Amino acid sequence: CFAMDEATNIVGIESYPEGTVDRSSVLSVRAIQFPLQFQQFLGKDFHITLGGTMNWNVYAKCNTHYKVNKTHHDVSYRGIQQNKLTFDVYGALSYSRIGIYCRYSPCNMFKKGYGPEIKNTWMLGVVIGL
Repeated sequence: CFAMDEATNIVGIESYPEGTVDRSSVLSVRAIQFPLQFQQFLGKDFHITLGGTMNWNVYAKCNTHYKVNKTHHDVSYRGIQQNKLTFDVYGALSYSRIGIYCRYSPCNMFKKGYGPEIKNTWMLGVVIGL
């Protein structure tokens, strides 16, 4: 689970306490995105989209929830040292307003030395209405 040292603002990953159930640990980042995309039609209904996105990460927090015996624990850490700017690469293939997309995020989410290395992540999804 995510845990933060309050004195240094360094986020780390720790083991849950013994006997925990119903556990989750989430890193939430809110960003304003600035996409730049190129779309090429290949025939009447088939097209490909390529591009990049600059993310201005304006807010981030870690939330850890677990239950030990009958006691619920819910801990939130705000003020984490996220990188303010990150960049993603995007690609999509679609046919007749339905398709698939892939998004690659090569940048580290935390400033160097302030958290675990979370980078080189991939997302896959469905595109509707392009």
